[in-house]
This record gives sequence, structure tokens and C-alpha cells, in this order.
Amino acid sequence: MGFHLRIFLLTVLQGQLQITGQLIKYNQFITYKYYCTYLIQTSLFMTRFLVLLSLLAAFLTPVHVQPAVDAVVPQTGAGALSSTYSEDRAQAQSLTEFIPTVRNGNAGQIVGVFVNNAFAFKVVQQPASNPGFVSEETDVVTEFSMAANYGTIGLLAHNTAAGKDFSNILDGMKIVLVYGDGTLARFRVSQIRQYQALSPRSPYSNFKDLADPAQTLSVESLFYKIYQSDGNLVLQTCIEKDGEASWGRLFIIAEPITLSLIEFIRPNSHALARAI
Repeated sequence: MGFHLRIFLLTVLQGQLQITGQLIKYNQFITYKYYCTYLIQTSLFMTRFLVLLSLLAAFLTPVHVQPAVDAVVPQTGAGALSSTYSEDRAQAQSLTEFIPTVRNGNAGQIVGVFVNNAFAFKVVQQPASNPGFVSEETDVVTEFSMAANYGTIGLLAHNTAAGKDFSNILDGMKIVLVYGDGTLARFRVSQIRQYQALSPRSPYSNFKDLADPAQTLSVESLFYKIYQSDGNLVLQTCIEKDGEASWGRLFIIAEPITLSLIEFIRPNSHALARAI
């Protein structure tokens, strides 16, 4: 009996030890699980805290908004007051006659602008860092360099010189640009907009929309409204009123005309006639 009792007790003890070992392993697993869960939750909390802290810092940090000081609407009214203006100086010239007079071989430079039975003007570029420059020559318009930065071809002229003919352009009319290598780009007038300059002689004036006099626009707002586009052509001059040559601004907005495939592959005089 003593021997069997000892065997029984040893067996029970061994079972208890096994159970105890399993409990220890289970407790260790539970402890590790909770530890991992704690780490994950802590990590998520810290991540959210850092995100919120970054947002709060961004919100509290003063934001210095840079005004669009480079945006100007050039004055195109008081420049060429002493210039001699000739009503018939370019109206009789055809496009084929006009192209050779302005061609210079530079394919990337606009050298002329033509409207059939209206005008044919040479185009010059502005001096570097002078976006307010407008040529005072009577038969010359100036390419607005700043407009090119916003996807638009801008042409400027004083209303006492070449710009005087801009007022003869009507909605739907075609305008042809001539490049230095003789390449042509065609546009069709889609909008004509007029604004009163509240400070007529300043290129930084605020403006009133003559189509909606209750609306006043800053120079930046008007600049982006007119000159931010996807390839439009804009002709700008001034509006004279009450003896003030720069009373307002006139904008002729024209959209590109796409050549048909046949015209592109086989350009001819008929296509040219349609262009003008």
C-alpha cells in the first residue's frame, strides 16, 4: 500500500505541475497579448496626438499671404497722345503682303497681328522686368510678357495709337497672329469686356465691370479673370471718356481656331482665306 500510495501521489503532483506550467504559459501569453495591445494603442494615441499637434501648430502659425504684386493691368490710354494717327495706314494691306514685312526667322516670337479689312500691326516685346511697358509707336502693338505666364497671349496698344482700331473688332471676327518664321495662329473673338478704372492712370487700379457696375475688382482679380486661360488671345487698350484717355480698359478675348486635318496636311489659299 505504501508503494502504490507514493506512485499515486507522484502522479497527482506531476499533473499539478503540468497544470501549473500551462497556467504560467497562459498567463504569460495573456500578459504578452495585453502588452502588445497596450503598445499598439499607445502608438495610435501618440500618432493622433502628433497629428493634432501639427494641425494646431499650423492653425496658430501666422500665415503671410503674399499679394500678387506682380499682377498689373497696363495703362494703355495716355501714352501716345502726341503720335500721328492715320485711319488708312494698314487697312489696305493683305495678309500675304503683310507677312514678309514682319518676318524675322524667329519661330518662337510673335511679330505681327492681322485682322482682315481692319489692321495689320507689327508686334514688339516688352523690355525685361517692365510689364507695364506699352510701345507708343502708332503702328505697333506690344506683347504682354506677364500674360504668357498664365497661358494667354496678351497684346497691348494705346487707344491713341494702334489700340484705336481695337474698338472696331466685333464678336466672332477672326484675328491672325504671325510668327517670325511666317507661321500663322488663328483666333476667333468670343468676348468683349469693358471696365472702368477707378484710378485711371495707375496700372494697379481697382475696376468696375461695366456689365455689372455693382461689382468692383482688384487689379489682381481682374488680371486673373482676363489673362488666366488655356491659350486665349487678349487685345487690351484703354477706353476714353469725359476727356480722360485712360478712363477704362477694353479687352478683346479670342479663342484659338483649330485647323482641320485636311488644312493641316495640305495648307492652301482656300484655307488661308478661311483663316482671315
